[in-house]
Amino acid sequence: MKRSRSRAAAVLCVLALLSTAGRAQAAKLFLLIAADVSKEGGIYLSTGPDTGYVFDVFYAHVPERQLVVYGMTGGGPDGRSTWDGPDVRFDLGDMGNKLLTAIDTCPAGPDDTIVFFYSGHGAHDARGHYLLMPDQKTTLSRQTVIESIQRKNPRLAVVITDSCANLVDRGLLRGPAMALAQPDRASPLFDSLFFQASGLVDVNSSSESQVAAGPIGGGLLVLAMAYLGNQPNFSKFRNRGVTVEPSDSPDVAIPAMDYDRIIGETFGWSEHGLHGDFDPEQPSYGLLWANADRRLAWPAVQTMLTEKVEELFRTLHPTGMRVAGSATAQHTQTPQFYSLAKASPPPPPPAGKHLSLERGDVILSINGRLVANEAQCREAVRRSGPEMEFTARDQRTGTVWRMRAQLRPSSSRFGAYLDDAPGGGALVTGVIPGYPCTRNAVLGPADSPAPPAPPAPGAWSDPIYHPEPGDRIVEVNGRRIDDTSDFSSAVKSSPELMTFRIIGHRSGESFLMRTLLDPPSAGTRLGIGVDDDSRGGVRIRYVRDGHPGTRCQLAR
Repeated sequence: MKRSRSRAAAVLCVLALLSTAGRAQAAKLFLLIAADVSKEGGIYLSTGPDTGYVFDVFYAHVPERQLVVYGMTGGGPDGRSTWDGPDVRFDLGDMGNKLLTAIDTCPAGPDDTIVFFYSGHGAHDARGHYLLMPDQKTTLSRQTVIESIQRKNPRLAVVITDSCANLVDRGLLRGPAMALAQPDRASPLFDSLFFQASGLVDVNSSSESQVAAGPIGGGLLVLAMAYLGNQPNFSKFRNRGVTVEPSDSPDVAIPAMDYDRIIGETFGWSEHGLHGDFDPEQPSYGLLWANADRRLAWPAVQTMLTEKVEELFRTLHPTGMRVAGSATAQHTQTPQFYSLAKASPPPPPPAGKHLSLERGDVILSINGRLVANEAQCREAVRRSGPEMEFTARDQRTGTVWRMRAQLRPSSSRFGAYLDDAPGGGALVTGVIPGYPCTRNAVLGPADSPAPPAPPAPGAWSDPIYHPEPGDRIVEVNGRRIDDTSDFSSAVKSSPELMTFRIIGHRSGESFLMRTLLDPPSAGTRLGIGVDDDSRGGVRIRYVRDGHPGTRCQLAR
């Protein structure tokens, strides 16, 4: 009987796996691409290529039976799209309403994914981020786009915008590279990101108060994400017999490519027409091309995309970028991840499993203490005994594991090359074969550390403290906070006196704070803006002057 039950269980397990795989392969990805390619917007030499890059990377990694591109291709007779509606590619009038209509008519089901991409002007005000439409007058709220997509109840909603967080000119309209061959199956990366994940992915190319650099040939976010060429090398623009008005050209920096060919082919593109230095023998720069055969989770994409955008910005503006209306130069551009999708929980590793750290992993704590950067990590390794426990985020899955390493007694005790990780921790940039970091005993998924006991009555400071941008809120009124939805709900339902715990971004230490909230009828009860954070909790973006978040008591 035992053998029979085991066999039956095995058959049921296989059937369940086949059912899951079948649903994933039957699911569709609905892709809506739009951009401000108007002359009035003055940015079409950047936004037009963006649309081409994005189409190419999805077309090359999602099979024909699963990819439906609005108004272009997918599922219909003769390859026409089953998702059609108002023209958002060439007729740019009333763009905001057209985009919302397109979303409303999307035939996505509960197992499908909807991806919305827009490249154009944008800004950020007290109500949040919004997109400026091609008429340069009307706006479309980011939250309106998200709510419209979520009303379709897809398994995964992805909103990606390449725009400023305040108004600034960035500055080729082109069709897709249809000569690219679609695959029979979705690539491992696209399967894990767009068919296995669920929830909401929401990202803009620049953070609040930043402008988005937009060289001719594509915005930095899209180049980092979807550039098939080997390296976007920037050079001064040279007008080679083509009339380009000064207002159309944002201070002359472009990715190095055959510019004569691009202008000449504006209305008749050849394969890879915009991937300027494409060489099939060399690795691609865009992370969706370069990692197509790897199964990564969205937190890993966040880390890699942030690194690439910041790298491109430094290459393009090594001494900073002059911003109209600002007395100081902007020295970086950091993508804003408002929300990340939730991946299916990974299977636990087998007992006794040993894992090697890999490039892209992030070490978060050592021997029970958080590490904020490379320097703290190195010091913690130096001070550790021969047996070191640590937590690290797997860049392939986004999972945080607890592990144990047996350190060497001398120098290079661990054998990992490190750098500061965006958002905190120590980024692994390489490992020495055979060293301890390549044979770590896995103890299991990392649990959140138990919070310290609350302070006794009277053990609070005066209300003179406030958290800082970059700090993480991990608990509100004793309730664990996993994402922005948790945080918003906890603040809205909180009594007037709210207690919350933060992890300081400078020291990595935990602090307990409390404050008197504004009434529920107020526009904002706390005055603190937050984003999801892949390490858990929510990361503080800003603290508004005069609001309760600026007058907190600190537990002594």
